Amino acid sequence: MVATHLYYIAKEAATNALKHARPKRVEISLSVAPDRRVALAVVDDGRGLPDPLPVHAGLGLRIMSNRAQLIGAELTVKPGAERGTRVDCLMHLYPHVP
Repeated sequence: MVATHLYYIAKEAATNALKHARPKRVEISLSVAPDRRVALAVVDDGRGLPDPLPVHAGLGLRIMSNRAQLIGAELTVKPGAERGTRVDCLMHLYPHVP
């Protein structure tokens, strides 16, 4: 179930980038951080997010947020380091293990 939600979050983020931002590059990474968190990142070099972000964000952003909540993850969407957009989804690998 977790893998499926992470897949669809990555797919939606990449689709949004290709559809709205006209990027030259979209990078998707999945890793496990030293603090035992799974880190999914989707980074593009497109036009970036509108500023300010509309009050009623698009359906894709709401769906990604909902999927992240279902698996106990934290989703952030922010401008990329130089340009574009960065979508991060972080969750504990073993949430019930201290």
